Amino acid sequence: MRVLKMKKSAAVFSVLLAVVLSVFCAGISFADEKNEAQMKDKLIFEVHVELDREHIIELNGSAGRVKMLPFTGTVEGELFNGIVAPWGVDTQITNQVNVRHMSARYMLVGKDNKGNDCKIYIDNNGWFTNGEQPKPFITIPTFYTDSPELSEYLHTNKFRGEGHSGDGKLTIKFFEIIK
Repeated sequence: MRVLKMKKSAAVFSVLLAVVLSVFCAGISFADEKNEAQMKDKLIFEVHVELDREHIIELNGSAGRVKMLPFTGTVEGELFNGIVAPWGVDTQITNQVNVRHMSARYMLVGKDNKGNDCKIYIDNNGWFTNGEQPKPFITIPTFYTDSPELSEYLHTNKFRGEGHSGDGKLTIKFFEIIK
């Protein structure tokens, strides 16, 4: 009985966390239609994901499901052009009440907007409830870079990601949030 109460408490906490995070994340709308503020946001670069389907691994347990999807890809945009270094991974954890946390972590290798070699590390997170994944889905990225040119910009501004899928392809578009 005590274990059942603990599971229910964890499930309620997970739902509340997902709701709070979706409201907290810079007022970003998870609806299919873009709101006026999102239309003003500035596209900084796009990541074209190439999923390594042969090495996807998952587990299903009593507390939920974990799926790890390794990937590489290419990057193009105003600030940076390059590749996704092998191997980025998107870890998707779905709990008992069907709240899914997606966390993709990967390193970009290429050139900044001044043509200098650099790397950008991305920790990109999204939360979904009821087993749904809106199109596009919205993420909240954190960036780290060794580029002196991009460092202050990527470390001090607010950003959002949009995941666009179709025809077996996935593109993540990263935007600076303009207020």
